[in-house]
Amino acid sequence: MQNLSSGELTDDLIKSTARKQYFEPSWRENELFYFNTYNGDDIIAAPLITQNIFDIHNGTKRLSGGEKDDTFNVFTSKSPRYASRFYGREGNDTLRIIQTEKKYIGYEVNLSKNYIKFIGGENKSNSQSFHARLFIFQDQGQIYTHKLADAMPNITLQKQPVIAYLESIENVVGSEIGNDIIYGDQKNNYLNGMGGVDSLYGLAGDDTLVLREGYAQGGAGNDSYTILRASNTDNNVKQLETIIDEETHTEASLIQLNYTFDEITAISRRENRYCFYA
Repeated sequence: MQNLSSGELTDDLIKSTARKQYFEPSWRENELFYFNTYNGDDIIAAPLITQNIFDIHNGTKRLSGGEKDDTFNVFTSKSPRYASRFYGREGNDTLRIIQTEKKYIGYEVNLSKNYIKFIGGENKSNSQSFHARLFIFQDQGQIYTHKLADAMPNITLQKQPVIAYLESIENVVGSEIGNDIIYGDQKNNYLNGMGGVDSLYGLAGDDTLVLREGYAQGGAGNDSYTILRASNTDNNVKQLETIIDEETHTEASLIQLNYTFDEITAISRRENRYCFYA
């Protein structure tokens, strides 16, 4: 690493320490850049030009992606003391859930109200840091007040503890064994429930909804659905039911079944609702 004086500094150099040492970044545009937060409280601002991957464990995190397609892998096994913040920034960003704890039945993710939380969490908020704080100070005998707020736009504060509040996340991949509830937003979303009995709501936009069992409603827009194959274990235990609910017939929607014809037990339709049994 070459130490440079401030006079030799150029626009593409980044200040690294308070001791006025500098380094030239070696990453390239669209290069994969990996962060593992482990446990603890962390603040990470990723490079703008790389595709960033965050492995997120327990603790309060403040993570910012860049201009490319970033991925936030959630390994969290419990809600943090104070809610985390995940900023997707630009690009087409994905929140991916890796369930590590069977204490909860699943996760609830809402891209309209911008949060991720455990289903069945205790009725106690951990969103205190998002409320405005009033500071009182004295200067030359005069008392002054100043209100400071460290808020995020377009979030709806929750009464239950959340894992994190979200900004500019477009896609969600749910947990493989949990029963997840996932809401999209007004943009085009990719929502994949993975395993479990999931409920997916695309809302507006041209959405892609993927699930193995449960309920999917694409909402307005030209949506596509994929019904995943069940594992051999699931097939031996019970019959799987998947419901596709289309609000209107004014848009074109595509349903893809990852089954052969003789593996499908029954298909039924009632108004805009389609039921598949395998």
